[in-house]
Amino acid sequence: METKNKPFYKRWWFVVIVVFLAIGVIGNIVDPSEAEEKPSTSETKSKETKADKPKELTLEEKIESAVDDTLGAKTNTKEKRIDKIEVYTDVVNVWMNADENLSANMTKKGMWRDTFKTLEELAKLDEVNRYQFVWMLPLTDKLGNSENGKVMSLDFPREIFSEINFDNVDYNKAPDIAEDYWEHNALK
Repeated sequence: METKNKPFYKRWWFVVIVVFLAIGVIGNIVDPSEAEEKPSTSETKSKETKADKPKELTLEEKIESAVDDTLGAKTNTKEKRIDKIEVYTDVVNVWMNADENLSANMTKKGMWRDTFKTLEELAKLDEVNRYQFVWMLPLTDKLGNSENGKVMSLDFPREIFSEINFDNVDYNKAPDIAEDYWEHNALK
């Protein structure tokens, strides 16, 4: 029994391609911008003036952006990375939620690594002469109540962070490099 093959222009795939091409051609012919009303010239000028002046970011916004770009906006436990940012003229305290890890030692080393990654970006801001990084994690009291608490802090004045070679620094030496270092007993 012989089956006749349909000519290519009668096959379903060819019809589908032709329909898509027709829709594309019609879409290009009918320009949607022509159908809309054109704004008056005064509206156009006001929009151009607003677009010409980019919004100047505050110091807090610059820091938040740098931290989010470097470490991410959320921790590995889905907490917001930045708890708060305190700016005192040229001193900045950055309170951050830390990533949790398998052991206290690995968690501590992760905070040291993240401190240097963040400090490398923040060192580019000339208006700051001292950073204090305060790391927070959930702490549970003897009654079983859990809330975020301070587990580590590291202070870096400009004299120190401007001298750090971030490409080759050993983050395990963070307690020695920082001008002031403190860690909670839970990390020891």
